[in-house]
Amino acid sequence: MIERQDLHGDEQGVVILSMNRPEGKNAFSRSFLESFHQAINELDVNETRLLILRSHVPGVFCAGADLKERAQMTDAEVVQFLDRLGNLLIRIEALPFPTVAIVHGVAFGGGLELALACDLRIGTSSTQVGLTETSIGIIPGAGGTQRLTRLLGMSRAKHMIYTAQRISVAEACDLGLVDEISTSEDGESEARGLAQRILRNAPLALRAAKRAIQEGLLAPLSEGLVIERQHYLSLLQTSDRQEGLAAFREKRPPRFEGR
Repeated sequence: MIERQDLHGDEQGVVILSMNRPEGKNAFSRSFLESFHQAINELDVNETRLLILRSHVPGVFCAGADLKERAQMTDAEVVQFLDRLGNLLIRIEALPFPTVAIVHGVAFGGGLELALACDLRIGTSSTQVGLTETSIGIIPGAGGTQRLTRLLGMSRAKHMIYTAQRISVAEACDLGLVDEISTSEDGESEARGLAQRILRNAPLALRAAKRAIQEGLLAPLSEGLVIERQHYLSLLQTSDRQEGLAAFREKRPPRFEGR
């Protein structure tokens, strides 16, 4: 259900995870969820430099929860499932390297919550997204009310959730929900191009920047500034910092080694 591809050469360290559950439009069933957890378990956090998450199902990124399976669950089983799904998204969000979602096709409910757990999102012409749970009598239950609000602000998040609105890729880009719009239909070339633009920078600096942003987001500004300084200082004695300064001085591209 989750297929893995490891890239090589100039893209060494990039891992692509592809969702492939066509019979369920990549909706989260119990087995699909466990397949996802296993794929995350198998990532080498030291060797992986960037993760791309995509779909192999035409026209669908992830349709959200498997509502047919959900209808057969007891309330206790629903809570257990939400805990497991929420934990998956926390794990993806906490990965120490950059993560990019190619939101190709529809991403509703838990599908959009999955994309929100990634650092960056690329859309295609077929992208359509929404937190549509209020239209079936519930609310987003795997972090959507929190991550969408932090990304877009309270008013825009409330509007999307209250109306169960499904928005196009152009509007998603205008809102900042999608970072780039692909000119190709599957979005992979744009995602790999974005990965190359990211990975030309210092690996330790990328990880420190991610930690500073995410840790600081949970703190008051005064504490966030302290967190930023701590992560800045952690890079002062690295070989990559010295290489960056030398490359600037010598007017050449830096050769970072991640140490």
